[in-house]
Amino acid sequence: MVECINCKCQYIHDFEHYVLFYNPQNLEQHFLTLFEEGEKEQYPLPCRECNKSDWDFKDINSKEKTNVLNGEWGWAIR
Repeated sequence: MVECINCKCQYIHDFEHYVLFYNPQNLEQHFLTLFEEGEKEQYPLPCRECNKSDWDFKDINSKEKTNVLNGEWGWAIR
């Protein structure tokens, strides 16, 4: 689980395959997070919550697991 660094909106990121699952109701809505060297990191969709187009994400730490369980993606980690 990861969250937007601006607003803490949650997402699932598959670090092994570099895929960010964008929509908890539609797992078909996802995109790659792997960029070529020197390429600007720009995700194809804005953050779902803060709507920023130049957003990034970070891992959700174990202390915030309750927030994840109560959030939109809770079904994915139960």
